Amino acid sequence: MKTLYIWDLADTLFLEIWNPKKSGKKNYHEYLKSLGYDLKKISPHDYEWSYKVPYLSVWLKIFLAPGFKKVLSWTKNNIVFTTGSKEQMSWRASQLFKKYHFDVRRYFKKIYSTFDYKNTNVKTREMLTNIIERNYKQGYREFVYADDKKKNCIFFIDALNDLFTRGYQLTARVYNLKSGSDTVKAVTGQFIKVGSLLKLLKYEQILRLDSKKRKA
Repeated sequence: MKTLYIWDLADTLFLEIWNPKKSGKKNYHEYLKSLGYDLKKISPHDYEWSYKVPYLSVWLKIFLAPGFKKVLSWTKNNIVFTTGSKEQMSWRASQLFKKYHFDVRRYFKKIYSTFDYKNTNVKTREMLTNIIERNYKQGYREFVYADDKKKNCIFFIDALNDLFTRGYQLTARVYNLKSGSDTVKAVTGQFIKVGSLLKLLKYEQILRLDSKKRKA
């Protein structure tokens, strides 16, 4: 069975820290204000595209989550679904290349953005349903979703339920990635809480081994 891993970016695969000393601004919102934006009125497009200078100037420092290469090399079939623009991936990759000396984009078969659907930086159930459907047509029958935000995990579960009621034959797992926790806690009928990418990998390896034993 072909398994597809769908990853969130910030606080899931990438860890990001604002540098107030280097930027001269307390945080990203203060930087936006200095550009003349009203935070109550700024469009999602302007909010996300304004990350260009902070990323390229390393005001917003990016780090790979521990285990990034090991995990994504093992999972192999990886795509990304981000609330940022696709251009952000290029800006991030530029900074990360200088730090780690490889292009992180080589680990992703495809990058999906909420902006592929409309002018928004908020994920929805409908978007996730569409992503699953597209890749189902490419032969994937098992889907694994990982996101640091609980609400997005719930959206993914809702998307799965929509597809189940329409007769789709697939299996799935949903991971809520919360950095700092050393536990792996299954939540029946919902999602699996994990504290790191390496914990997620360990859980996936156990499941795959169990699956092979059942087939033997």
